[in-house]
Amino acid sequence: MSEILSIKMERMFDAFIGTFHRSISKAKLNEEEKIKNVIAIPILDSSLKKSKSEPILSSLLKEKNKIVVAKIISFDTLKLEEYIKDKYYTKSKVVSPSHYDITSDPNDVISVGKYFERIMNYSRYMPFNVSVIMSIIYIERFVKQSPIGLGIKNIHKIIAVTIFLSSKFMYDIESLSYFKYFAKVFGVEIKVLHKIELEFLKDLDYKLYIGREDYDRVRDDLIKNRIVSESLIPKYIP
Repeated sequence: MSEILSIKMERMFDAFIGTFHRSISKAKLNEEEKIKNVIAIPILDSSLKKSKSEPILSSLLKEKNKIVVAKIISFDTLKLEEYIKDKYYTKSKVVSPSHYDITSDPNDVISVGKYFERIMNYSRYMPFNVSVIMSIIYIERFVKQSPIGLGIKNIHKIIAVTIFLSSKFMYDIESLSYFKYFAKVFGVEIKVLHKIELEFLKDLDYKLYIGREDYDRVRDDLIKNRIVSESLIPKYIP
């Protein structure tokens, strides 16, 4: 009797393990499918080479500012672009070369407003409206603390890393598919995303926490400048 019970238990365990592995494999396939569904954009770094494992960064979109994703845009991204330029770009227009620079001609890459729009369209890992506020606060801290400065050569990667860090800070996600997904959305290689993440953390002295005062100040400023409606952007939640 005990042998029969043991055999039944063993079969049940094997069936459970099989189901578990199938569910894991299905989840991985779903993640890979989501990554494939991200429309590639012209790469930010002209020196990157195409490979069989990373064909995602090729210039599949002939119109650099065309975003073909059906989703409601809650921000006025053109106003958001002007807001960042007016408020945070280095006034002298002399920005030190750095690891955040794109090597492509700035005139050949997606505009800042459309870049935000693209990220917004694919923001499945985070509430994008909150991430924009966090991104702006991180940009503000970067401009104050780093001697590099902010301009047309480094704004795209600065936006990428601030959105990336805000999402990680809120959700603490570290999976490889997470890095792959964001790298494709941002138009950079995974290793580049890793590098600028580490460098930006150093530039901010690892201070990612955002208090109510900073959050409310930026939120109110975005609403005041009619970049986003008050009803679409949440209040601070400690």
